[in-house]
Amino acid sequence: MLPLLLVLLLGAGPRLAETYSRKGPDTWPWQASIFLDTRYRCERALISREWVLTGANCFGSWPQSHYSVTLGPDRLALDTCKSKSRVEELLLSPGRSKGSGSGGLALARLARPPSLSSGIQPVPLATWPQPLLKWQLCWAQGFEPDFGV
Repeated sequence: MLPLLLVLLLGAGPRLAETYSRKGPDTWPWQASIFLDTRYRCERALISREWVLTGANCFGSWPQSHYSVTLGPDRLALDTCKSKSRVEELLLSPGRSKGSGSGGLALARLARPPSLSSGIQPVPLATWPQPLLKWQLCWAQGFEPDFGV
């Protein structure tokens, strides 16, 4: 899985990333929300039309069929979101299991890839190598999952 992940992470151009980073995190069309049944779990990133990059800790020990992913500006409104898909497949980092502690990545494949639009786009990942300049503005994405389930 690691080679696949590296290919996905190293494949996009910096110009689009710069455009979105200037606007700030409220305009990021690659943000994906993951729900366990009707409960919000975490916020992650759409990295291609059918794959979401997330942390292994976002998925608990519940069956995969209980998870759904929402995309787009209305992604936090599970009942009315226009782009919703169940998780078809889950690939975990070697040595990780669902719900394990911090660390470890997971790729969640969507059962129904979304229609791309201005509100839904894969994350524009940087090409390699791209130097990080001193004092360059960078954004990070993510929220702690709700483990109270």
